[in-house]
Amino acid sequence: VHPADRPHEQMIEAYEEKVIPGFQELTSTIHRYPTKIFAQLNHSGFQCDGCLSRLPVLGPSPISDIEFGETAKVMEVEDIRDVVNHFNKAAGYVKAGGFDGIEISLGHRSLLRQFLSPLSNYRSDEFGGNLENRMRLGLEVIDSVRKVVTSNFPVGVRLCADEVFYGAITLEDAKEIAHQFESTGQIHFINLSVGTYYNLQLVRGSMHTPPEFTVHLSEGIKEVVKIPVFANNRINTPEMAERILSGGKADMIGLVRPLICDPSFPIKAIEG
Repeated sequence: VHPADRPHEQMIEAYEEKVIPGFQELTSTIHRYPTKIFAQLNHSGFQCDGCLSRLPVLGPSPISDIEFGETAKVMEVEDIRDVVNHFNKAAGYVKAGGFDGIEISLGHRSLLRQFLSPLSNYRSDEFGGNLENRMRLGLEVIDSVRKVVTSNFPVGVRLCADEVFYGAITLEDAKEIAHQFESTGQIHFINLSVGTYYNLQLVRGSMHTPPEFTVHLSEGIKEVVKIPVFANNRINTPEMAERILSGGKADMIGLVRPLICDPSFPIKAIEG
């Protein structure tokens, strides 16, 4: 979404109008089938590589990511306004490109989560300190995206529901964040992630990680919001997914690795 947002060499530059034809080709191909496609908009913040962008990496505070090791430039208010404006532009190009909705990432690898978290936000201005201030950037981005799409265009957030680290975002924090985001009336769903750069073994839980190990997070968020909540991570059988849904612990199930393993997973579930 921004020139400084480059964790990898190959990235879709969603802030450039030139992406629209490529987006249209992608979405029109998907729409040949009874399928929806959403775009996730994310800025990786200080989890980026300045050697690729040739720009300072941006963050709420002067800290470094353990993977890239570059100390972030503390974002000034002008930098923050610039990033918010770039989210606005990217959202407009996504809608023009034929996508069915947008997910704004405040997940495990996200500038917006870095502002939310006391683990990475040491600011003393209106974007740091208490939770209300730490939520400010996320709320401004949601508002900026909503301004460029129609009111019935689906917009949701990917929210880190627990960073599982000392002095970081907890489930109780995430419940308050989710409640505040829902109260804006500007988002339609909340998709959840877990962990951060200090515990990637949770972000991508392996076969050593118990199945359904994050379902308590979706169950907790559902206690405080009425909009749909998505559960993810190590939900890898249809029976497991159905049990979570029918038990009211989530409203949608996210799958990635089960579909890599078997792309026919949903069809087989439908057909029994």
